[in-house]
Amino acid sequence: MIPAYALAHGITHAILCPGSRNAPIVHYLSTTEGITCYPVTDERSAAYYALGIAAATQRPVIVSVTSGTALLNCTPAVAEATMRGIPLIIISADRPAIDIDTLAGQTLHQAGAYANLGVKTYEIPEDNIKLANRRINEAFAAAIAGETVHLNVPLSEPLYDFHSPDEQRKQLEALLATIRPIRIHRPAVSQEAIDTIKDALSTAEHPLIIIGQLPNSRQLERAIDELAKHFIVVSEPLSPGTKTILPDDYIAYLEGNPELRLGTCGTDVPVCGQREPDYILYIGGHLVSRHLLRRLQQVQLKQCHVVVSNPATIVDPLHQLTDVIVSPNGELALLQALHDSKTTVIKSLNKGNSRLSPLGEWVGAFESALLDADYDFQVHYANSTVVREALRSAEHYVWCNRGVNGIEGSISTAAGHSLVTRDMVFCVTGDLSFFYDSNALWQQDLGGNLRILVINDGGGSIFSRLPGAKDSPAFERFISGSHHSSVHGIADSHDIGYLSAHSIDELHRRLPTFLQSATKRPLILEVIV
Repeated sequence: MIPAYALAHGITHAILCPGSRNAPIVHYLSTTEGITCYPVTDERSAAYYALGIAAATQRPVIVSVTSGTALLNCTPAVAEATMRGIPLIIISADRPAIDIDTLAGQTLHQAGAYANLGVKTYEIPEDNIKLANRRINEAFAAAIAGETVHLNVPLSEPLYDFHSPDEQRKQLEALLATIRPIRIHRPAVSQEAIDTIKDALSTAEHPLIIIGQLPNSRQLERAIDELAKHFIVVSEPLSPGTKTILPDDYIAYLEGNPELRLGTCGTDVPVCGQREPDYILYIGGHLVSRHLLRRLQQVQLKQCHVVVSNPATIVDPLHQLTDVIVSPNGELALLQALHDSKTTVIKSLNKGNSRLSPLGEWVGAFESALLDADYDFQVHYANSTVVREALRSAEHYVWCNRGVNGIEGSISTAAGHSLVTRDMVFCVTGDLSFFYDSNALWQQDLGGNLRILVINDGGGSIFSRLPGAKDSPAFERFISGSHHSSVHGIADSHDIGYLSAHSIDELHRRLPTFLQSATKRPLILEVIV
């Protein structure tokens, strides 16, 4: 039944985790023509694989897990998905209700496991076809609308009474003929919302537009760049757009750095002195720069509009929210509509020159070499220090799990992305994030379009930036996760190519091999600091 609904709703990718209780679900998903399935053994990694595919395809992806703690192991990726509005469909097999609370193996109360993340559980009954039909339809429709959903499916034994291929095909055809998919159409951006924002932009003396994390889209990039011709637009490489201002440069301007100045907008009005914004329009998801958010939280705003995708969620990143514009998947329409505004304001900011940190030199060398690539590529960055260095060096869109900013899942997300694209997919990560998610490489379908750059400095360098942290005698062993491990053994165990570099000169020599695309298996380059 589930594969039929997946096809009816246009859902074509599934990540399948091994298990006994979910064997019937795995069987029918993997033998249904039109659904591409990938096996991933570790549920923690599997859900991030699905996240990577869903982000790349902008379609919901199924994750099938067995009963018990397998469901809980998906929690970090589910949290990331809900924070970023990336739809996953977690399908957990379960024991029949009679087995719960009887000390039966692999049992816990699975329904509602993600309730605190805002994820709804759809309990699928074994003995009521009409109710099961309604709930599966409702769940898949919600996923198409952009929600992460949880289907909990109790299954009684026998579990392995599979139909023959011919019988299965006939049942699937019969179900597809009778299913009436429930589709949720998100409303277009209303004219009232557009007029509200335009009015605020035109009446503010110093408006500012902030673009948070958004999907990688040429249309969004063009729309944001066009907007940046008329307004001060601040963003990071985690959103599309090449004409915008980086947070650090805008902060330096606000703080009166004499080496930075705003340009003019093509009018006779010169720009003098720093000007704090009196109106901010915030579109998109997370920013890496906490410094910018904290700085702007100190500014006295007349108005602050935040555009949100989920009507049930109100976010207030600047602690001065005055209006919420509910625009599910409507960022592009909204940005394009704002182009008609006749407001003329400052449009550009000259970038300052900031010295790279030692780790930033490694990232900068990679990014510089990437400029010469003669193929299409996508670049994922892990959280913590490396993504902060990417803000200084990257001249392309940056993929990053900034919904919850967790250490886990960065490799799995990039690997999942690599399965559904012919582009080269790079992942730049620190050592702790890599080791935490190394099971991402335990996947037989990975190909030569996946490259992982690991900057191994023997611990979490992000923690050394915390004021006073290094003063603790517990810093090395307990706070920063100090270690002396290498990536080499993990690469060998998964039949993955391995390169290493111990100096910036050696890195430059290794990068041409690392960047070349003619391999059949993934490749890891470990920078040992």
